[in-house]
Amino acid sequence: MRSTARLLLLLALLLIPLQASAQSAVPLGRVEVALWPEYDQQAMLVIYRVTLPAATTLPATVVLPVPARVGDPTAVAQQASDGALILASYERAALDGDWASLTIQADSAVLQVEYYDPLTIDGAARSYEFVWPAGYAVTELAYEILQPVGASGVQIDPASTSDRVGSNGLTFYSGSLGAQDGSAEARIRLGYNKADAALSAESAPVQSGDLPAIGAAQPTGVPASLTSLAPWLIGGLGLALLAAGALLFLRSRQADRQAGRPRHRPAREAEGKERSIDASAVFCHSCGTQAGVTDAFCRKCGTRLRT
Repeated sequence: MRSTARLLLLLALLLIPLQASAQSAVPLGRVEVALWPEYDQQAMLVIYRVTLPAATTLPATVVLPVPARVGDPTAVAQQASDGALILASYERAALDGDWASLTIQADSAVLQVEYYDPLTIDGAARSYEFVWPAGYAVTELAYEILQPVGASGVQIDPASTSDRVGSNGLTFYSGSLGAQDGSAEARIRLGYNKADAALSAESAPVQSGDLPAIGAAQPTGVPASLTSLAPWLIGGLGLALLAAGALLFLRSRQADRQAGRPRHRPAREAEGKERSIDASAVFCHSCGTQAGVTDAFCRKCGTRLRT
């Protein structure tokens, strides 16, 4: 029993570190920030396209920053084996200051997050500043900016290094801020002029090749698959084994203490065992009838029996 208790305690101690490692966040790899102003709302559509490092062990816990003012994201997704984007389980937590964090349970190395952020509009002038906060290191922070329908005088800082015309006829500008070690903020500034309130999605919607469909966002804290529950299941199993091992260990200690004590039989038990009972047959000396062991008189003639 003692060896069994020790084995259970060892298993429990081994499983608890597994839960802790499953819950810790993995390093970020390449993050591309797509900024689509006035696409389908009079706001800035911000899209994170995250690619985890090749050495990442899946499933993994990924933490991404989002501005606290935007609330819950519009969509949190991961790439399935066929390349389609499916919903991912996440939790949003408010941080000190202007930021919140998204903790995503990722079964894939490719993630996508979408949210809307207010766009500064002053007459025909539009402007927006994206901030990647300190504390989140990435191997590369890149960007993609969509020029809205009817926009002119686009200004981007840092300047884009390439541009392309998408399937909808709109121009996409691309650039990179390089690796970020997390010691300082990184900023992307955008400005342009637009005289009307027309939305790009109304006249030039982005095709599926530029924006994979994700659907509605997964409710906060609701797991999309059993994989996201694995850390809690492992932790619960570890605690159960720890409790069972402790109980068996205490019982084995109690049994050992009892085995070391001298055993005293009760006086009545010992006295009873020392007495011998003559169970030989008794016959009446008068009529010869066999009597019972406890009989004092013959059951047939009533003569007192000789014992």
